[in-house]
Amino acid sequence: KDNVTKGFPKHERGYIKKELVNLIKKGYIIQKPTSYGIEVSINPKKLSEIRKLLEANS
Repeated sequence: KDNVTKGFPKHERGYIKKELVNLIKKGYIIQKPTSYGIEVSINPKKLSEIRKLLEANS
């Protein structure tokens, strides 16, 4: 979960973390505990909905 913000400019990382929490609450992103921390991934059950949202916003 902490690695999600890597690669983004430092001044945008707070915003990215906030939006990650929103995506988790909406069910688009799922969390999985691992030995090294929390892993996040796209929820496969919401993939078609996510694709529709991306297409509508592109």
